[in-house]
Amino acid sequence: QQTNVLSGTLEIGTQYQTDANIGPGSPLIHSPIGDVLLNNQFVKHDDTGFFAAGSFLYNYDLGTQNGDAIEVMGTAFGNHFLEFDRLDLDFAEVTVGPRLRFPQLNAGPVQWVTVKPYAILNEVGLGEKQYFWTYGGGLEGTALLWDNVTAKLAYEHREKNFTNAPDRPLSTGLTGPANLVQLALQRPITNNSYLVGQFDYLDQSTKFAYYTNNTYAVSAAYHISYRDPIRLLNRPWETVFFGSRSWSIYAGPDPCCNTSGNPAAFSGSARDDRHWRFGVAQSFQLTGSTALTLQLQRDVVSSNLSIYGYSSDSFLADLKVRF
Repeated sequence: QQTNVLSGTLEIGTQYQTDANIGPGSPLIHSPIGDVLLNNQFVKHDDTGFFAAGSFLYNYDLGTQNGDAIEVMGTAFGNHFLEFDRLDLDFAEVTVGPRLRFPQLNAGPVQWVTVKPYAILNEVGLGEKQYFWTYGGGLEGTALLWDNVTAKLAYEHREKNFTNAPDRPLSTGLTGPANLVQLALQRPITNNSYLVGQFDYLDQSTKFAYYTNNTYAVSAAYHISYRDPIRLLNRPWETVFFGSRSWSIYAGPDPCCNTSGNPAAFSGSARDDRHWRFGVAQSFQLTGSTALTLQLQRDVVSSNLSIYGYSSDSFLADLKVRF
């Protein structure tokens, strides 16, 4: 019955990655001026990062019979590496908009629906310098369908504005609009487990044609919770198995690489990437509001341009507090 409700999470953690700088396994690149060897800082290298994150949801009840509300959501994240400080990432985003509820719709297979239009604003830093900022808006709809299936359909439009820096003088070439369509489905499997499936389509337009791309992605995750098998804290554990596959198709020839096969004759090709990601996360409930999560993950990216192909294994430990 409260008019104002604030909830959220705070977390700190560390992550080790075998390819922290997302560098190619081979230093040899077929560049426009001939074959060159990349500097050591640009080939595959491991590193450890430390991060902190927080998120909150502020809900202001509008006092209607259906429980309509104004929602303000915020997210902040900072990750800092021991060695690759040029890749340190800082991010903050806020969204605000009304959530309109239709709790007893009962229209065929649809039992209830919520609709939320919202505005977006964010700021991103890279290497302790501004990287880009974004403004935009979105529309989200959620529904409970037959057989206890929950569905979420969302559309977002963002205007991204990038800033150059001495070690990345072409960042402004990424400036432009981005459109995202997302469909997620969730269904309980047993009393203590559920399955989530998701499809994403991202259309990014940029100043430089070789950065413009369309990306398609599918993902799935299986969550299962159970009693503490060792009876140490007598609180539930949760295991999550997850995997995803994405395809990124770029619009114009990338000037990074010569694909003609002849060092004396330059011919570029548009980038075409494929990305596999899979892993497992184990969560241990320490108290009613605190949990420790350990995660193993593998990423494998193949590309027709070898400079963009890589593989990386990572281990993450995260302590999260809910309020």
